[in-house]
Amino acid sequence: MFTTKYCADSAEYSDVVDCVAIGTYELIDGVRIGDVSLYSWDEKEVLSMKDHVDCAGVFDMKWDSNNRLLIAHADGTCSIQTICEGAFLGEAQSVTIVEDGYCLSVSWKGNQFATSISNGSIALVDANNIVETIEAHEYPDHSPAEVWITAFSEKDTLLGSGADDGILKLWDLRTRTCVLSNRRTHQAGVCSMEFSPHQEFQFATGSYDSCIRIWDQRNIKQPVKEELDTGGGVWRVRWHPDEQDVLLAACMRSGFQIVSGGEVSFCYNNGFESGLWESLGYGSAWVCRKGTCSIATASFYDKTFRLFCI
Repeated sequence: MFTTKYCADSAEYSDVVDCVAIGTYELIDGVRIGDVSLYSWDEKEVLSMKDHVDCAGVFDMKWDSNNRLLIAHADGTCSIQTICEGAFLGEAQSVTIVEDGYCLSVSWKGNQFATSISNGSIALVDANNIVETIEAHEYPDHSPAEVWITAFSEKDTLLGSGADDGILKLWDLRTRTCVLSNRRTHQAGVCSMEFSPHQEFQFATGSYDSCIRIWDQRNIKQPVKEELDTGGGVWRVRWHPDEQDVLLAACMRSGFQIVSGGEVSFCYNNGFESGLWESLGYGSAWVCRKGTCSIATASFYDKTFRLFCI
């Protein structure tokens, strides 16, 4: 267990650089600040923090297939950090996405990335830092709804989004148009989404309504499996890298859960009853290395990064 400098809300592992990144966010005197810390193992397999950088508050991070870490910031920017041997290499490449708003999530696809924004939009950014925005979500009164999550499908031209309006959408990147949407199933904001690396058309969503749902992207009128109520808002869902029906979820007041075959096989919430853990489970990542799998977790108010052997 490690104590973070600010409130921990994002955890990401890269098997390329064998490193866990922990992002933080805290509002102090009206300023949204944070940092990113890098943890890696020495030759004796002892895990420790190897480097860190202060930055604007972090809402989300994603590694690419090389050694770059993409970060969504609370000042409306996204930054890309190159990592070498567990340390930051040079200055970050920063792109201003929005002047008055927050970048809430990020997703890579090749040298392009997408970020969801608090002003109801999704931004697409190419290798030349050209930003193109899509007006994606709004409330019934036409005011913008925070887009909590966006995620690329790696196997086709779809981009998914979920927002505080409770609507799930799939966008065709060739036409920049919404091709499928679901307005009725989620009973609260859609805050997490990840496409399956195993099943070609499947993806998972998590919602503030406490449920994990599995979908087939060809028809999203209803989930393909019975929804699972975790007891807490599902801020992140992560597919297991090797096992096709296993999910890791960060469930806020219900802590961290592993779901296998539609049932919870592991739960950590520091001994509190489901729905009552005030520390809030926000960041979660699979850490599969040297033949074993662990999970990295980032909990908010107790400012803690934990690594659990499963």
